[in-house]
Amino acid sequence: MKKLIKKLLTTNYFLLTSPRGFTLVETMIAVTLFTILMTIGSGAVLNTSSIYRKTANLRAAVDNLSFVMEDMARNLRLGSEYTGSDYIIDFKAVDGTPTSYIFDSNDNYKIKKQKGSGQFETLTLPEIEIDSSSGFELDNTGQPMVTIRISGKVIYKDLESEINLQTTVSQRLLE
Repeated sequence: MKKLIKKLLTTNYFLLTSPRGFTLVETMIAVTLFTILMTIGSGAVLNTSSIYRKTANLRAAVDNLSFVMEDMARNLRLGSEYTGSDYIIDFKAVDGTPTSYIFDSNDNYKIKKQKGSGQFETLTLPEIEIDSSSGFELDNTGQPMVTIRISGKVIYKDLESEINLQTTVSQRLLE
């Protein structure tokens, strides 16, 4: 037994008698498995990237709507002499300029703003579809207040997200 161990250690008997390398079939199987795994993995990465782009654009539209709501709330809070109806609110801005916000029923209820006698400027992105239940509710009894309701959906490619925002703004100073 000692002779056999000595022979194995000194002459690398095991290395000389074992096959070296991989056969062609083993190599083909390994390459095929690697290709299948990489195809599945790259599909998952591309899908994740696509979902990220869609949600980033959806988030940008929701951020735009939040900005529009904040702009209206700030200007109404600092303004005075509120008048209006369901889809339009007119008031005097803090600098004395007549200002209007409308939900334009001729343009899918897009929110638009007019300062002075200028043109109406669209504030909402095209991806935002506002429905007809949106609008203004004016309360001039006591402290003037305006409730702003925005409902609808944000659509980007095949993703849809329902939106419902509401805020009530009161005038800072009594008239």
